[in-house]
Amino acid sequence: PIDMRAGFERLHGFCVHHLEAKVNDGHAYVFFGKNRKRMKILMYDGSGLVLIAKRIERNQFMSHEELLGRSELTLSEL
Repeated sequence: PIDMRAGFERLHGFCVHHLEAKVNDGHAYVFFGKNRKRMKILMYDGSGLVLIAKRIERNQFMSHEELLGRSELTLSEL
């Protein structure tokens, strides 16, 4: 779990140290809040890190069960 107050540095550190990711490889790293109403996306756009934050008012983002065993989402799922 990630504290949704985390910003660029903490999310980047998590990706590098825990996921062994190279953030500038073109992937987007998606983090969900505990109640699935908040989401943050960290990605590299060619010139620097971009952090997108979204909070939805109704329903929730994808459930944990929907994400089990998956490492990627399609653009429409996102």
